[in-house]
Amino acid sequence: MGVSKEELLRERLQPELMPKHVAIIPDGNRRWAKDRGLSPEKGHEAGKKVLGDLCRYCSKWGVQVLSAYAFSTENWSRPKQRQRRYGGHEI
Repeated sequence: MGVSKEELLRERLQPELMPKHVAIIPDGNRRWAKDRGLSPEKGHEAGKKVLGDLCRYCSKWGVQVLSAYAFSTENWSRPKQRQRRYGGHEI
């Protein structure tokens, strides 16, 4: 039985070098979906899954804060209906 990529990575992590706060700007969910012939909603679903995975990894690895800037200034110029929804969740 082999060792998973996650286990290998975890073995190499140095807790004293782990950041306390990680900030990300998710981008490209719609583009990712379009490149695969999928709907924008599917792209947002995939992005939501990746963000969830990232939350779990940060928790396991000792990152205390994860900030995700997910509502850009571009979103304010979109229709109100779309502004109220991001990735299927109310904001």
